[in-house]
Amino acid sequence: MTSLMYGSSRAYFTNVRKILYVKSGRRCMDCNNRYGKLSKAPRKKFLLPPLQLFVSSAAAAEHRFFGTFASTQDIRNTFIEYFTSNHNHTFVPSSSVLPMEDSSLLFTNAGMNQFKDIIQGTSDPRLPQSGYKRVVNSQKCIRAGGKHNDLEDVGQDTYHHTFFEMLGNWSFGDYFKHEACSMAWDLLINVYKLPAEKLYVTYFKGDDNLGLPPDQESRDIWLSLGEPSGLLRNLPLKHVDTGLGLERLVAILQGKKSNYDTDLFQPLMQAIQHYTGARAYSGLMGSCDIDLVDTSYRVIADHIRMLSVAIADGGQPDYYKRGYILKRVIRRALRFAVEKLDSPPGLLSHLVPVVVDSLGMTYPELQRDPNKICYVLDQEEKQFSKTLKKGQKFLLKTFEKLGPEKVLPGDLAWKMYDGFGFPIDLTSMIADEHGVKIDMVGFERTRKRTHKITSQGGIKNTEQTSLFALKHEDIVFLQKSGVTTTKDDHKYNYSTSSSGKYDFPHLSAKILAIKSKNDGIIQSVSRGEQCGIILDRTNYYAEQGGQEWDEGWLLKVDEKQALFSVTHTQSYGGYVLHVGEAENSLKVGMEVKLNIDQDRRLAIMKNHTATHILNFALREIIPEAEQRGSLVAPDKLRFDFNAKGPLSRDEVAQLTSMCNDIIQSDLEVFQESLPLSKAQSIPGVRAMFQQAGHDPVYLVSIGQSLQQSGNLPEVDGRIGSVEFCGGTHVINSRHIGQMVISSQKLASGGIRRLTALTGEAAEVVQRKADALSEQVVFNNNQVEDFLQSLTCEDIAMTTLQKALYNLESEVDNVPFDIIHKEQVKNKITALRERLKKHERKMKKVTIFKIIQEVSSHPDFLKHSRIVKLLPDGLEPRDLRSIGTQCQRNKLTSSLLLISRKGDKVHAHCISSREMVDDGFSAIMWAQRAAELFGGTCSGNEHLATITGHYEKNLEDAVKYLS
Repeated sequence: MTSLMYGSSRAYFTNVRKILYVKSGRRCMDCNNRYGKLSKAPRKKFLLPPLQLFVSSAAAAEHRFFGTFASTQDIRNTFIEYFTSNHNHTFVPSSSVLPMEDSSLLFTNAGMNQFKDIIQGTSDPRLPQSGYKRVVNSQKCIRAGGKHNDLEDVGQDTYHHTFFEMLGNWSFGDYFKHEACSMAWDLLINVYKLPAEKLYVTYFKGDDNLGLPPDQESRDIWLSLGEPSGLLRNLPLKHVDTGLGLERLVAILQGKKSNYDTDLFQPLMQAIQHYTGARAYSGLMGSCDIDLVDTSYRVIADHIRMLSVAIADGGQPDYYKRGYILKRVIRRALRFAVEKLDSPPGLLSHLVPVVVDSLGMTYPELQRDPNKICYVLDQEEKQFSKTLKKGQKFLLKTFEKLGPEKVLPGDLAWKMYDGFGFPIDLTSMIADEHGVKIDMVGFERTRKRTHKITSQGGIKNTEQTSLFALKHEDIVFLQKSGVTTTKDDHKYNYSTSSSGKYDFPHLSAKILAIKSKNDGIIQSVSRGEQCGIILDRTNYYAEQGGQEWDEGWLLKVDEKQALFSVTHTQSYGGYVLHVGEAENSLKVGMEVKLNIDQDRRLAIMKNHTATHILNFALREIIPEAEQRGSLVAPDKLRFDFNAKGPLSRDEVAQLTSMCNDIIQSDLEVFQESLPLSKAQSIPGVRAMFQQAGHDPVYLVSIGQSLQQSGNLPEVDGRIGSVEFCGGTHVINSRHIGQMVISSQKLASGGIRRLTALTGEAAEVVQRKADALSEQVVFNNNQVEDFLQSLTCEDIAMTTLQKALYNLESEVDNVPFDIIHKEQVKNKITALRERLKKHERKMKKVTIFKIIQEVSSHPDFLKHSRIVKLLPDGLEPRDLRSIGTQCQRNKLTSSLLLISRKGDKVHAHCISSREMVDDGFSAIMWAQRAAELFGGTCSGNEHLATITGHYEKNLEDAVKYLS
């Protein structure tokens, strides 16, 4: 049996969803098992039942009543063209599966996500989407983490997927139930040619517990159309969301009994079979799939689609939020590939071109850089292979530490799954081989706790949203109260003198609303209270696009008295919220004067413009480099980009030089608002994924004017930096001063992270770097003097070693130019190595002298006992070396060698064969010494070692042990 869902999944829509059933036999299409009766109960709290079409497997297989749709592309295009051509809908491309601007979601999991602000009435009226009336699209969706998580169900049936496409038609305050029902029925019956006689319609029957009445309006509409027999609150406008899962529609129209039998998945199945050499996919399910080969086919085919789309949209596997989910999906696919299909390495990257061929025409971002997708997957596979080996080693060591009950704790079993990627059945199999049981109750408890954490955003996501964030109800209240959105273009109102001194003029504004911590929108606050202030206009920059927020003060008009200290600035639905603490009483309607923290703003502006310069210069050196994230703070800038490995020393030097050449070129920085179509037509223009939806857009160009007699500017992003950006920037590049790259590291799989400093921060650390370089020269002279002295004084050696260690730690903690830092560290390392070499050389001399001295002892050949106190600082291996050489020198006595190193005492005991024959054992002598030193010993009658702590005079110990 195959089902087709067509309808909404959110309660705040006036819902037109319905259920259509084909009246036919109900047997499992794979195993021929009967299905139970279909439930007529409401699916879930606040949700109406979706439209579902059930088709018998026999009818589907025989194509008894379906149209002639050969491919998924035809089916998808037909849906879109139906609404654009016949019903005047605007086609809106799919948004990214990574909702960068919605922190409440790990992934885009429904077609409505990109329209959420419109539906809730919180859309910024200045954005183009606020004018949408009728929309149609095919949205990429992922359900593999968070509230909606289908990951563990994938492979167990024919219809759960981590990645799917949601076809949708939308009305935002335009048509309503009747039109939506009519369009849906016309599309299904007259366009897709589904048989009306095989379908029936249901409507929401109501819920007494929730006080929701039956949806009689929808019932009447269906009756009016000739068909037989989540609404929670009214919004300002009536919206319609009608959704249709593409994969199930394709299965129906192509006459297939399973989503995996359609042209969306069959090329993948064939590629998997060809690469692994496994038996061909046969569609077995549940207990019929004894070896789990068919389950593995489904898992791998599903997961590679999800992974390809997510990585193409900028996702990266790591241990945080969505990256953590991607890593788990990769490992799940690899486990099935290796364990069940015996696949050689590289299967996932081998399948990427198949996904691109299937989806690339519809979602062109997949075609942008498929090699990068392959690289990320291959890197993760290599890492996972190493992790598997580590996991087996860890598990076996854990078994050795278990008590006599031999029970593996549940949290450790979960660690094998979550940390090392071991499925519980693999851990169980290894445990059985070693006679170990697993605490499955504890395993389930840990699994549920971890699931709760990942549902909230990832294993490292412990941050809470701001206490003063504007919620949906706050924004609706503000809109209904007539509070206008904040005019914030004053943030670009600043100037500079010829010397580079910036002037950020004060701005007068009126308090329109106050957001409290607990009471929503209020009218006033008292001194000492924390709150958020909404003004009619502002010159503060609200955090967005990687740039940090402005801080400052709200002052009394015409006075310098502070009324409010601003510590954070955020934007919600067009309202700029100034968060901080009241220093005097405030109330709605008051006039205030805005004073931003100018030093903070200017430092951020320098770092932001430098980020653009870094982005441009990096592409000149590595053309395939694409920005994957950034942070612009007052003390540093951080830039993430895709790369196959670290930048070489020469590349870092070239990048630093190029950036500073641009900075010192005295280039004017231009920022203008342009229509999206014009901005996108500029050659080489750069834009992050989440920036492309605004129209018009702000563009920042360094060195090329964006104004030219009203025509399209002759700007070329291939010869200079041109980016979509609404941040704040310096007016001239030379105002940045200088830039130093202070670090580079691996941010996640396939992503490198550069950190850089500019302006005064760069100058400060460079001065510190120069001072450290001078210190290296001083230490070098000290080492030279010491080495020329030809001594091996422990105090002098230790002092020099400690000085070099402290210097190296200081160098590590100072964020200066990484090339300079590397040079300084190399010099320090060379000095430390010279000291070690000298120490080894002098130690050999010392040991040689000790051996000569001991071998010449008058009792060396007299069957006696010799206790020798040696110089401090010798290692146990040094003592063993001395003892071995003494044995070679025909020692016939017993010898106890003692040396102190740090807070420990080491001793080595040798008893010659003659002394053992006389009844004197080395281990017995060692036990006596260990008791004295408060330590331990080990060995036999001929050789023994002692380690202990002895703070007293060792001369007394020698007398005692002699």
